[in-house]
Amino acid sequence: MKKLWWLGLALLLAAAVAAGCSNDEGKSTDKKDNKDTEQKAASDSKENVQSDLIDFYMNLTSTINNADSDLNAYEAALGQDEPPAKDELMQMQQKAADSADAVVSGLGDVKVPDSLKDYKSDLDAAMTDLTDAYKMKAEELKKDTQANLDAANEKMASADEKLASILEKAGLTKASITSDTN
Repeated sequence: MKKLWWLGLALLLAAAVAAGCSNDEGKSTDKKDNKDTEQKAASDSKENVQSDLIDFYMNLTSTINNADSDLNAYEAALGQDEPPAKDELMQMQQKAADSADAVVSGLGDVKVPDSLKDYKSDLDAAMTDLTDAYKMKAEELKKDTQANLDAANEKMASADEKLASILEKAGLTKASITSDTN
């Protein structure tokens, strides 16, 4: 009888241990599933942020490109081996000033979406540099003398670097707002 009692106790212990291991395995699987779900959610969130950042950048370049054609024409004319005659250049300069003002106005309508809150301060700083660059161009182009856009182009380069850095931080390929808007 004692042998049966010990045998029953041993079987009961074995069953309890087996059940405990089974629950631990289930917990381990649950933890793994939770971890996988969290990683997938983080990945989806990162992809959404990247998509929103691309949309923001594309909207930004479109806003600028829709308004800066006369400014681009003026800057291209300055870069020619033989620039246009002074009268023609001054007419182009006035159109370029109006174009730069239109860009400033358009940039005022571009807002950082809430989904990019982690990048908002950096994007705002880049947008400030970008807006300031076009304001500086507009002011310089309104002068009666040939415009010197060096300081404005330096400000533009600063905005370019900031935007490229933000894109890189988000896991995207660097882009150049200067190249994408000319």
